[in-house]
Amino acid sequence: MLGGQAATTTAGANPQLAKLFPKAHVVTDRRYVDSGRILTTGGLSAGIDGALHVVDRDVGRLRAQSVACFIEYEWRADGAGGSGQLATHRMPDLTELLQASASWLRVVDQGDARQWEISGRLEIRTSPDQFLDAAAATAGAQAWAVQSDGAKLRRSFVKTQGGASWRFSLSLDQEAGPGEYRLKMHIQQVPRT
Repeated sequence: MLGGQAATTTAGANPQLAKLFPKAHVVTDRRYVDSGRILTTGGLSAGIDGALHVVDRDVGRLRAQSVACFIEYEWRADGAGGSGQLATHRMPDLTELLQASASWLRVVDQGDARQWEISGRLEIRTSPDQFLDAAAATAGAQAWAVQSDGAKLRRSFVKTQGGASWRFSLSLDQEAGPGEYRLKMHIQQVPRT
């Protein structure tokens, strides 16, 4: 169905879309993609963008803009601005980094297209080094190269994705009780020199 077609989906599902439809061209920087007979959208509110695009295509730009104005929706006719551009989607999958026995409470989840931070409280039953080493092995399996920085409770990595280099770090700080830590994950695009 999508063979040879451009398509998009929710940002977190783009890798899965690429695996399910290897002949499709997965687009990550658009809220919708119209490949002729199939229109795909990149998330919940992006469905509004897709619907307005259909109005634009079938009835006209003026009508689509009028509908967008009526529902107080900021619509971009070009479909630009998909959440797949955010740096969080360059990070290793958090659910794969956390071990099944770990208890996690997310406190911070913010950033933009060039950097992102996720942090929160983590309770683990292993030593912090064992936790970080297991997480590093998982990141390594996702093609992140380990980069030594000398910090005991931090693991750093680099990877090139989509023509850009990224630096990712995973660190723990001791909290109040035994096995309680503050986990911080940070990703940043490496500036071109």
